[in-house]
Amino acid sequence: MVEQGHGSIVLFSSIRSVSVEPGQSVYAMTKAGIVQLVRGAACEFGARGVRVNALAPGVVETPLTGPIRANAEWYDAYAKKSVLQRWASAEEMAGPTVFLLSGAASFITGTVIYADGGWLEVMLFRAGVLCVAAEILVLPGFGVLGLGGGLLVIASIVLASQSFV
Repeated sequence: MVEQGHGSIVLFSSIRSVSVEPGQSVYAMTKAGIVQLVRGAACEFGARGVRVNALAPGVVETPLTGPIRANAEWYDAYAKKSVLQRWASAEEMAGPTVFLLSGAASFITGTVIYADGGWLEVMLFRAGVLCVAAEILVLPGFGVLGLGGGLLVIASIVLASQSFV
């Protein structure tokens, strides 16, 4: 891609890159590592026309989640953690992936899209924390602008007083 001068890479992370439960530390660590890889690769390859992003699903019905789905109580508990009150199908991850690979995302790089049905927003709301996992832009005189809702979440805080050069 670098030799061609253009391209798009989409890696798969997870909501576990920013939210962990007991017994998931190794999985969460690998998914957080993917987020950092995306950020670093986006910085390294962007000037050569290659974009690097990640998709971070919530709970998705796959063979990996089979043991959870086999237990109705556990399955329902996980479904209730999202705003949409359900699990995603694997097919629902195709749309955001195709978007990130397409020309429609030509100015998006180093970004993580959380396709989690609002899981992180609900989790943070229940914990009394708002917009921590969302990109937060603090502008003097304008207050706080947050982009959350499970649509576009970047897990970074940008202060307008910082140098962007």
